Amino acid sequence: MLQKKQSSYYLFFYIISLTIYGLLSTSTPDKITIVEILIGFSLLIVVGLEGLSELMKSDKYSDEHDFKVPNIVKFSFFYLIFLPSLYGLVFFENSIKNWIRDIIPLLYLFLPLLVIKKINFASRSLFLYSILLLCLVGASFSIRFFFDSVGSLSNLGTSQIIALNKDNIALDPATQFFLSFTSCFSVWLLMRGKIFYGIIILIISFLPWAVVIGVISRAPIFFTFFSIIFTIFYWIILNENKKIGALFLIIVSIILIYFNNFYIDFFENTLELLIQKNIRYGLNTRGIEFDVVMNSLNSNIFKFFFGNGWGSLIEIPNMYILRNLHNVFLYFTYKTGFFGLICILIYFIWIIKLVLLIGFKNKFFLIVMISMINPLVNTALLQPMFKSLSFGVLILLIPLMYNLRKKNDFDKYI
Repeated sequence: MLQKKQSSYYLFFYIISLTIYGLLSTSTPDKITIVEILIGFSLLIVVGLEGLSELMKSDKYSDEHDFKVPNIVKFSFFYLIFLPSLYGLVFFENSIKNWIRDIIPLLYLFLPLLVIKKINFASRSLFLYSILLLCLVGASFSIRFFFDSVGSLSNLGTSQIIALNKDNIALDPATQFFLSFTSCFSVWLLMRGKIFYGIIILIISFLPWAVVIGVISRAPIFFTFFSIIFTIFYWIILNENKKIGALFLIIVSIILIYFNNFYIDFFENTLELLIQKNIRYGLNTRGIEFDVVMNSLNSNIFKFFFGNGWGSLIEIPNMYILRNLHNVFLYFTYKTGFFGLICILIYFIWIIKLVLLIGFKNKFFLIVMISMINPLVNTALLQPMFKSLSFGVLILLIPLMYNLRKKNDFDKYI
């Protein structure tokens, strides 16, 4: 009974923090305001002192049935928190303000470690609420994005080509998860013959689709199409409701052929804008960022092994100064050096290992994991939004699914 009350208490503040994030904050806010303070306060309540004490405990002394974090992963977390902070602030004299802007996202990234206790006694509620909240945050960001639109979708796309950049919340991991999950889930339901629910969710998916097309974002479009194809192949392999699925594909093909005049101009315009953006920007500053990081590491042996510390800024020669990079591994290499890169690799390898251990028996889990390909891979490798709260919540879904992997009642949702 006590654990149930505690679960409701923590979930309340968890919901509050993500609700404020979706309605009032952004992926990487320019400054800390009362909004960010409220989010941080709510998350501190969620973590609690018992969360920190659990993190300090060796996995050898954890309960046999508890979700455990390997000691090497905990060591990597503490290393990344303390050592780069020490030499960043003391040796390099980095700004306290910039240090805070680096440390808070680091805590978001390691959110699964901070809520170990909640994973152990509230996995089911935390998992379902996390999915729902990610979708609601994605919907909120999508709506907020269009409040500041510039007219037609074509004009919006053209504004992106001429660098009127407004894609912060549009490319938030929650927005991308909302896009992939509604797209994959709707296709799955339609092929299962659940036409009404499938069409409803498909219509909902038009909102995030309009956003990513509006900002002419190439990677989310590609990864989401890949996820949809993956979902279709998964259904084919399972061979469920074969006749209904085949009928669905035939009907969709007929509709696409018959009504092509209604959408062909739209797709041609979108493709043309994608080509224009690719010609104009290519890989944007990503190649330059790689050179800057390598030059920094090669400048002296200390920076090679330890980096520039938390609070350091990234200077792009003859261009501008950045706080973020478009790749999580380049970012950690620049800030924490070779040793820090090893630590973050240990963390992600552990997460990948959990994914493999979850398995493929639970259909709902697999649809969720397929939907996570776009926001996780795209954000980690191609976007600076890995510093967002929603990216940490996405990663949290993986240990939650691992802890729930032996329960078979989630397939009722699909």
